[in-house]
Amino acid sequence: MPKIIDDVKNSIVREAQKQVLESGYANMTIRSVAKGCGIAVGTIYNYFPSKDMMTAAFMLEDWLAALAAMERGCKDADGPRDAFRAVYAELTAYTDKYRRLFEDSAATKSLGGAFYAR
Repeated sequence: MPKIIDDVKNSIVREAQKQVLESGYANMTIRSVAKGCGIAVGTIYNYFPSKDMMTAAFMLEDWLAALAAMERGCKDADGPRDAFRAVYAELTAYTDKYRRLFEDSAATKSLGGAFYAR
């Protein structure tokens, strides 16, 4: 009987993110993510055509959350200074979270195309 996993796509994204943040982009592979999720490698390809697209998925998810937080921060701000601080705090948190990726020239070169509409 096949293994049933609720919300496979989310499990894949979370595992990929965990591996990138803990071990770096180069050490996260489709195979290691599949193993971490307890699924077949082919299952990942049902959701993501590449490692880059899998990585882009969690980075985009976090970016959209940061944008929403910036918008809330600006809306709730008592003035321009507070609005700027809210935006700055979110930008800093996002860049700090993915600093290893941004500093990895091989990762940024590889990921560049994943963020463009296809």
